[in-house]
Amino acid sequence: MKYTGQRDPPLGPVNDPVKIGNVLRPVADVDAAMRFCIETFGLAMKFVDGDRYAPM
Repeated sequence: MKYTGQRDPPLGPVNDPVKIGNVLRPVADVDAAMRFCIETFGLAMKFVDGDRYAPM
């Protein structure tokens, strides 16, 4: 569909869930960050690599 400027271009479905693949956020305290993500967002921890990172 060509945008003519007469109206806004069509948007996708509003109710589609957003899928996030990976987010990398350096933190000073991996344990505290894991607890926050688990308790706040309900994410599941996949594994922990010492004090370096913890994919969720």
